[in-house]
Amino acid sequence: MDNKRKLDYLTKIITSKNITKAATELFVSQPYLSKFIKNIEEELEIKIFQKINGQINLTFAGERYLNYLTEIDKLEQKMQSEFDLIRNNKKGKIRLGINPALATAMLYKVIPQFKQTNPNIMIELFEKNQNISEEMLENNQLDVVIGMSPIFNEKLSYNIIYTENMYLFAPKSSKLYNGKIKDITKFSKSLALLNNEPIILTPLQYGIGKMVENFFKKNNLELNTSITTSTVPTAVNLAKSGMGCTFIPENLINNYLEEDATIYSFKKTDIKAEYIAIFRKNEQLPQITINLLNTILENLKK
Repeated sequence: MDNKRKLDYLTKIITSKNITKAATELFVSQPYLSKFIKNIEEELEIKIFQKINGQINLTFAGERYLNYLTEIDKLEQKMQSEFDLIRNNKKGKIRLGINPALATAMLYKVIPQFKQTNPNIMIELFEKNQNISEEMLENNQLDVVIGMSPIFNEKLSYNIIYTENMYLFAPKSSKLYNGKIKDITKFSKSLALLNNEPIILTPLQYGIGKMVENFFKKNNLELNTSITTSTVPTAVNLAKSGMGCTFIPENLINNYLEEDATIYSFKKTDIKAEYIAIFRKNEQLPQITINLLNTILENLKK
């Protein structure tokens, strides 16, 4: 017998003060209800009812038993309510892996917007470089990773959620710098000018690094990596110190428009940033995770 029915039976016996009357009101036989009490007492190895002046009352053990049944019933109701919310995507947790630079650029806008319509969804952030996040995702330590293509783990899959332009940041120390140009300008010269130009790059196992490497290979250019760093802001600071040029994705470019540098744009067919949602193969993303990805997409489009 489930705890809820036990609680109902015991409550009716207490209010009726009589087994026969309680059995009638519960639509069960008096022997059945007596057997119910006997089974509980045998299980607990202690009496839960006593007769005083012809009325049935709880013993101290019975009072404690009823108290525990009441607490169990409240807990089961709370559990059922919570699982109803989870089942209907109203409550849950998303373990999100994301590159620190991407997190800085977008999440301060995304998470408040997402929480407005999903107040009971907790987001647990893991700001790691993409190769680490991919490994955590494979090991089921994350639910989804926001990163940039390409990925290298064959056990994972991804969907492109947004594509945007990449820009070249050419500081004063670069031969590509033009102090007369104050706005973003198209790189209309020959791409051969990039040949062997010192480039500050994220490591090749990261999205931007691999993307730039592919861009140079496609155009038969020699990639001269002067130094590698894991974040775009560090790359820009190194560029400003005279270490070379660097590439910046569109969602970060507004942070650097006031710098004393020439910023070049390219055709998307030449080089582009592909933001991706990475997940385990043959697994369907929960709806709450899809809702978060849609919120990220909305903000990227802005």
